[in-house]
Amino acid sequence: MLRSIRNASPMPPFLCLAASVFNKHIMWWTVGMHLSLCRTNSHHAKLGEIAIARGKEDCPMLT
Repeated sequence: MLRSIRNASPMPPFLCLAASVFNKHIMWWTVGMHLSLCRTNSHHAKLGEIAIARGKEDCPMLT
């Protein structure tokens, strides 16, 4: 996996990996925040909490 990242990008593999983890964390957190703000639909709010927790799991250093 790291070899394919290295070939696809001029960035060092570690930076590529860090960027992909960071982006995934931001994606989960953003989805979670949007859904958890949806107070009119409790199902959406619950999904939002799960997404935020998932983002924290993926990258605990950023939370």
